[in-house]
Amino acid sequence: MSTEGRTDRVRLLYFLKRNPKISKEEFAHHWINIATPIYTSLDIVKRNNITAQLTVSNDNVVGAHASGFPSSDWDGVATIEGPSFEKIFESLLSDEYKSLVGIEMPKFLDPSKSQILPLNVIAVAE
Repeated sequence: MSTEGRTDRVRLLYFLKRNPKISKEEFAHHWINIATPIYTSLDIVKRNNITAQLTVSNDNVVGAHASGFPSSDWDGVATIEGPSFEKIFESLLSDEYKSLVGIEMPKFLDPSKSQILPLNVIAVAE
């Protein structure tokens, strides 16, 4: 088996904690139905060829707690993918992002308790 890093794409995982003033259902609704459509409509996101995949925690999975693995307390994870970390952060730090998505974030998210993890994509082949 060999592994090699991709040079055409990178990923950024964004582990999210919801604003404690809202329920998990409200968090999921706001993130998926309000903030995400704004994010995906941004010109800089389109121009920089950025994609995102959203996952929301599911506390009702049978066997998850009985599996013996420790549970995470994240409320969701965003996987942001782009051609480079520079392009991803150019998008996330842009005035366009800050003025449209940035103002939505405190409504559903606790940025002080959320974390990012930059990742190189490794293709595994046998």
